[in-house]
Amino acid sequence: TIKEAYQSHKLLLEPHGAVGWAGLKSFWQAHPETRSMLTFSVETAHPAKFPEEIRTLLQFEPEIPAALEGLDEKEEFLQELDATYEAFHAFLKRF
Repeated sequence: TIKEAYQSHKLLLEPHGAVGWAGLKSFWQAHPETRSMLTFSVETAHPAKFPEEIRTLLQFEPEIPAALEGLDEKEEFLQELDATYEAFHAFLKRF
């Protein structure tokens, strides 16, 4: 999916976003009437977080944006949430 999206559309996906893109394509196949509707898939990260995967599939490393420089040196932040819209919305409002 990453390779196909890049070759067909010059769209550089990261692995999680590629799953969403594949799901959207599957949805279009199951519901061809939606092809004329505005649809989208969401990326959860930047492709630069996955340089090995991108290099393996596309033979180049994605450019690291300034916002990600030094990311691998930062402490990881994990937050468990209830699987509800309300919990997710409250979490997002904190930022």
